[in-house]
Amino acid sequence: MSEPVAQAESAPLAESAPLAESVSFIFFGDAGTGDPDQFAVANAVSQWCGAHPCGFVALLGDNFYPAGVRSVRDPQWVRKFEEPYGALNLPFRPALGNHDYYGHEGAQLRYHSARWSMPARYYTYREGLAEFFVIDTERYNRREQVWLEKALAASDAPWKVVYGHHPIRSSGKHGDTPELRSKLEPLLEAAGVAFYLCGHDHDLEIIDAEGSTPMVIAGGGGAGLRTLTPVSGSVYAESVLGFGYMTIEAESATVRMIGTDGSVRFERTWPLPVAGPAR
Repeated sequence: MSEPVAQAESAPLAESAPLAESVSFIFFGDAGTGDPDQFAVANAVSQWCGAHPCGFVALLGDNFYPAGVRSVRDPQWVRKFEEPYGALNLPFRPALGNHDYYGHEGAQLRYHSARWSMPARYYTYREGLAEFFVIDTERYNRREQVWLEKALAASDAPWKVVYGHHPIRSSGKHGDTPELRSKLEPLLEAAGVAFYLCGHDHDLEIIDAEGSTPMVIAGGGGAGLRTLTPVSGSVYAESVLGFGYMTIEAESATVRMIGTDGSVRFERTWPLPVAGPAR
């Protein structure tokens, strides 16, 4: 399995890893409460990965509630990360969320364990057929936008997946993020990005609007659930705890939304996307 590569603005882009037959991974956010709901989701992930191939976990921000961590020695690392996911022998590739910035976000970049690796606020890594672009949506700015644009253009991966904490579009409490709709969404469409994954709204949702990159919200990782009202383009929306599971193959990718009881709440398959002109 390839290692994550931190991407500063002037750093060279990651080299491609050898292609694999398929890539399967878990994704969720809004998890780090230390409460029974977080453990329920963690246990469901462990059960799922005991029966299905799982390569890694894309952690979608708000990794520690209510106010991030103070240092790499903060006891929350044990109570809200190492203990809940102790049965999962998988690497976690995290993004930062707004609650993480209430603490010392730099501690999350410096912390390393058998499961945790976050080399930078935004970075890329390659897993077989797919390249993943982890972004910092809490402090998304022009510099990060330029970095992402160059990184996407330089990638030769057949599949490109971008993930961060805040949704571009959402039916949940927070709703759309206007800055990301105006700056990030056109970039994803022009680069042929297959999926945008995020959390922030505490629910599970898939928005697949015509002409737009499919957006998968998996904010059911353990924080308190909230109501939602499906918007145009929402093909699945449910206020439940759970996680996402994606399998990427040569010509198609399948997303499943999984509840804490292990049930598949929703499933859909998409073909390999083609890059289009910027809007």
